[in-house]
Amino acid sequence: MSTQENVQIVKNFLAALGRRDKQGLLALSAKDIEWIIPGEDWPLAGTHRGHAGLENLLQIKISYRTNSCLCNRLATAL
Repeated sequence: MSTQENVQIVKNFLAALGRRDKQGLLALSAKDIEWIIPGEDWPLAGTHRGHAGLENLLQIKISYRTNSCLCNRLATAL
């Protein structure tokens, strides 16, 4: 995969994250995704594995009411 293709995937992922598009995020993620968010005493911190882990993370994010504006800025910057 070319660098440009990788950049486009990241842009699409961040845009889907900003839209809270769960199906779009799952479509862009490997079934065995492992997403590690460092930190302690923060609801999003931890290791999230597979599509189920990603779905759980998204639910926590929505519950936590994280501002998704940052995701849109990152997608635009890339």
